[in-house]
Amino acid sequence: MKPKPVVETEEKTRHYLKLVGALLFLIGAGWFLFRSLRGEVREPNLKPFASLGSYAALETAKLLGRAAKILVIYDSNPVGMAGAGKPLGRQAIEVESFKAKLGSSGRFSFAPDWKLPRPAMAVSTVWPKGEFERLLSQQSAETALVIFCDPPALNMTDKARLKARSGRLILVGALMPTAQGLVREGVVHLAVATRVPPRPSEKASESPDEWVARVFARLTPETSRAP
Repeated sequence: MKPKPVVETEEKTRHYLKLVGALLFLIGAGWFLFRSLRGEVREPNLKPFASLGSYAALETAKLLGRAAKILVIYDSNPVGMAGAGKPLGRQAIEVESFKAKLGSSGRFSFAPDWKLPRPAMAVSTVWPKGEFERLLSQQSAETALVIFCDPPALNMTDKARLKARSGRLILVGALMPTAQGLVREGVVHLAVATRVPPRPSEKASESPDEWVARVFARLTPETSRAP
């Protein structure tokens, strides 16, 4: 019996992860609607997302060490549940905190943000065909890439091209199964990945930093297993 091609297996895995993400979104949206009808919706607490951005900045600074140019990639209109027709914009908050933390050191500069418009009904990042190739062609090989949204589907050519760059590739918020695979292959140099599932909360309330430690894990090629 012939083994299934690696590309086919990876495609099925990505499809499964997207289905999981869509299911989690629908569950959250249903709960939000239920609370809305009962009049229980409150303004969202955005501090945890800012804390995630700051944490990612500290880990990025450790990885890059010296001065470097950074390109940040994220959804320009991510789906959120802060109110009907009012996107939460959590990625924008994470990016703002990330850039503020790194910018304060004076060692890093930033290329103009690369924003990916997300279609209204999409529940995950949409990379237009050829978008990632265009992104790479417009950046120097030394520029570090920090992706706050879902990473693009990468073929063998894409992975080889990324490995040949001197600029580091960093993921923030990607699902653990996706991030772990890319880190182990040496394509991604650092990931602050979303645990699947997150660790259960042991407190009635937690600080933004405690939330980050519980929900996310730091992955590198040297330690690609989540602690």
